[in-house]
Amino acid sequence: MIVYKNNYDKGIPYILNGNVQKLLVEKINKVKDSAYFLLDKLDSNNYEISLREYREPVSAIKWIENTNRFVFLNGRFYPLIFESDQVFSVQMTTKEFKNSVSSDGSYTLNKIRIIDEHPYRVKFNVKGEILYEGY
Repeated sequence: MIVYKNNYDKGIPYILNGNVQKLLVEKINKVKDSAYFLLDKLDSNNYEISLREYREPVSAIKWIENTNRFVFLNGRFYPLIFESDQVFSVQMTTKEFKNSVSSDGSYTLNKIRIIDEHPYRVKFNVKGEILYEGY
């Protein structure tokens, strides 16, 4: 089971459309205690959410542990990270990053990408209509 540093009470709950929730609830029982989600905005009307399983080693551990966003499904909160986290953020907390900045203001970035060959994915539009679901 993942131990989250952030308190759910201070987090941002994400409530997905009922059609999307139903599909995710059917799949989440297999990985309930090690589940997290990756959300991507495909265009102005369409999104993709993928169910991921936390397994050692996971390169996204800092994002998972420190997120303040949570998907609410079936009475539980699950960590949520964004595809854009992989593009614009680093694998450090704000404090760790601040401490790594040199006195001249320079810093080194180490970027990672989450590679999961077979996540369960649901593509949907803003109305909650399912465009695709599967592995």
